[in-house]
Amino acid sequence: MHPSVLWKFADEGYIRCSVERVGRQDQQRLAAVRVYFILSGQVTLRTISRIDTLAPDSLAIVNKGEFFSVPEGDALSAVFDLDITPMERKHPDLWFDFNPSSAEDASAVVVLKEFLARFIKFNLDLDQDNTYLNRSLYYAIMHHLITFFLISKPAQDAREPELLTRIEQIAEYIDKHYHEPLHLTELAERFYLSVPYMSKMFKRYFGMNFTEYLQSIRLQSSLFELQRDEHTIEEIAGLFGFPNSRSYIAGFRKRYGVTPGEYRRRRTAERANPAPAVDLAGLPRSHQLEILARYLQNDEITVTSGAALPSTLTELPPCDVRTEAAPFPHTWQKIASIGSAAELLSAENQTMLRELQREIGFRYILFHGLLDDDMMVYGETAAGEPELNFGYIDMAFDFLLSIGLTPFVELSYMPRLLARPDARYANAGRGCISLPKDMGKWELLMERLVKHLDLCYGPQTVASWPFTLWNLPDSGSTIFGLGSPKEYFDFYLHTYRAIRRCNSGIRFCGPSCLTETAERGDYLMEFLKLCREHNCVPELLRYHFYPMRFRQPESANVRTEPHLAYRASPNALRESIELVKTHIQGCFDRMPPMIVSEWNASISHRELLSDTAFQAAYIAKNTLENAEGAEALCYWTLSDSIREVNITDSLYHGGLGLFTFNGIKKASYQAFRILARLGDRKIASGDGWCVTESEKGIQILLYNYQHYSQLYADGELFDMTFLNRYTPFVNPTRRKFSLPLTGLTSGRYILTETVINTVSGSSFDKWVELGALPLTGNDDRIYLQAMSLPQVRKRIIRPDNDSLELAPTLEPHEVRLIELQHLDD
Repeated sequence: MHPSVLWKFADEGYIRCSVERVGRQDQQRLAAVRVYFILSGQVTLRTISRIDTLAPDSLAIVNKGEFFSVPEGDALSAVFDLDITPMERKHPDLWFDFNPSSAEDASAVVVLKEFLARFIKFNLDLDQDNTYLNRSLYYAIMHHLITFFLISKPAQDAREPELLTRIEQIAEYIDKHYHEPLHLTELAERFYLSVPYMSKMFKRYFGMNFTEYLQSIRLQSSLFELQRDEHTIEEIAGLFGFPNSRSYIAGFRKRYGVTPGEYRRRRTAERANPAPAVDLAGLPRSHQLEILARYLQNDEITVTSGAALPSTLTELPPCDVRTEAAPFPHTWQKIASIGSAAELLSAENQTMLRELQREIGFRYILFHGLLDDDMMVYGETAAGEPELNFGYIDMAFDFLLSIGLTPFVELSYMPRLLARPDARYANAGRGCISLPKDMGKWELLMERLVKHLDLCYGPQTVASWPFTLWNLPDSGSTIFGLGSPKEYFDFYLHTYRAIRRCNSGIRFCGPSCLTETAERGDYLMEFLKLCREHNCVPELLRYHFYPMRFRQPESANVRTEPHLAYRASPNALRESIELVKTHIQGCFDRMPPMIVSEWNASISHRELLSDTAFQAAYIAKNTLENAEGAEALCYWTLSDSIREVNITDSLYHGGLGLFTFNGIKKASYQAFRILARLGDRKIASGDGWCVTESEKGIQILLYNYQHYSQLYADGELFDMTFLNRYTPFVNPTRRKFSLPLTGLTSGRYILTETVINTVSGSSFDKWVELGALPLTGNDDRIYLQAMSLPQVRKRIIRPDNDSLELAPTLEPHEVRLIELQHLDD
């Protein structure tokens, strides 16, 4: 079994570092000193002189040139390979070992662990050039090993170097010829050794006899062929040097615990199985490096001095505000969202929505579950005739219209009395996932609903509301799926025709697809093909975007099982929109408008970064970069109190909402609030900045987005804790902007700066600053809300020669709005 590399942190100069899954390994010999830091599991490490059983939080060292093997076990280990060539000129016989019974050694081991943990921490950012830092850590580690763990090198046979060379030649020959008939006698003759001496050499240097070693090479080499399904078991036995299939099967079962056929069937099933159901409350995150993280708490070891953050300078060319500005659609303000229709009836959510509309202002609102049993829409008489009640829908829609929000009518989920017997239930058991058992009754429900809405609000008004059918019908059995594109299309076609019979002006949307499905294009292309054939092409297209990776490619150096992992690119939303539009454009002479009907930095309702200032910068970056890429960007969602998941009493638990469950505005809310103050005409923009104008003056939005480490993207928390949530940002930097504005009208201006960062505008960070204690009453909530407002600074300025040089420095995760309002003198 070869080690499986999960993460590689450094492979340069004198030190290589990775985290690996270490299991059974045959005898080998290293050209470097290797240190194993066991994180979980247990393995047995065998050298010529000792056998160590390694448990979590233990270290083991293998010296340069020392033969070792792992006869049994399975463990996760940080692995450090140290090239000791620079040291050998002064210390020609370097040899290290730990004495577990020594108190001095125990203390020195703790310090060594701290060095190793910090090495990984400093190398989390793969794009950072750490050459000199790694070199200094290498020398610090080597100094520590030489000071505390250097021992006399064991005496060796005078012929040892010659024998080791001979052993390497024998191993290389076996690697090339293992598929041929090989015998110990023949091998001894080839290398001019006696059979007894050759047998003794195998036992000493390989830890097993010749027959065992040869069989282990053959078995290990056959694993790849077993996965290809191109040869029978009998053929594979012959290909890899076994005399017959019986000996191959017996040896395979003894080594791997299963027969070759069982191994092949398991691997085939693993490839065929779809991703498991997604738990919206939070996909599993790993904490496999937790033991390493413990050793980051000691502040005695420092590599860099001072607490000042490094800065980057962004020098921009002069921006002439007299330049003819282009229209700047606030696509991020077109559609708000809330989890379900039933949530619209909650007094707490209505208060949040009123505040949202008063301070930001959206046009539409999207939600699921209009037909859920909670809305009491569908019932049946004893005779099985439909009984319909639209009272709760009226209450919800009346409220929305009263605050200036237009419903985006999603027809979901299936009333239970209308569902098939094999119905599933999502959203913590509240959403019934099923096609209708009686399409006639479903069409009746659609017709009656539209006629009722036309009567209450007028046909022209209802025709201005977008209608869409279902949420993520392409998600199969994992979430809300309704089978194949053909099955969903039949459902869509019946619904489309029933609604259009009642109000032909209603705009109908296509299916909301998963990110991966939309980017792949096959599901959507097949659906649109059927739509063209049946003259029911949707007038709006939509898909959801979450930057997730649910299943890793087997070749990647990361875990391959499903877990909470993110795409590595900081520009994932922009790249996704461009890819989806490329697919769709090929289907139309004139492409219908496309909306991103859900988006967020995570799909998980337990993503701790969602509560932090990071989310504000993430929103600023992605709304500005993609404002003209889609017709609308619908951020998901209003509140952490959402019926998709079971409630929690933890205030900042990583929910997706703009508000906490008790109505406290998070940094994400504040980001939308200042984005809304941008003008509707864009003068210029670029990475990290945007200049707009409106009747009120000039607006400049700046942000300092920091992307999380690859380790965090792979789903590993490492040293992140519930309160210390900024550890995924390994090398945070301040960002200084130099932005000259020209063409300003002469006279005085009010310059207003509104700042969101970890100090102001982030209620989570303020909560931590105040002690991270539970709020004991409404007074606490009001106080925290007041303390979490963005910082506002105002001053009067007079531009020099109609020009103004802006040179603000933004902290990591900061979003800053600068407004210039001319004063009439």
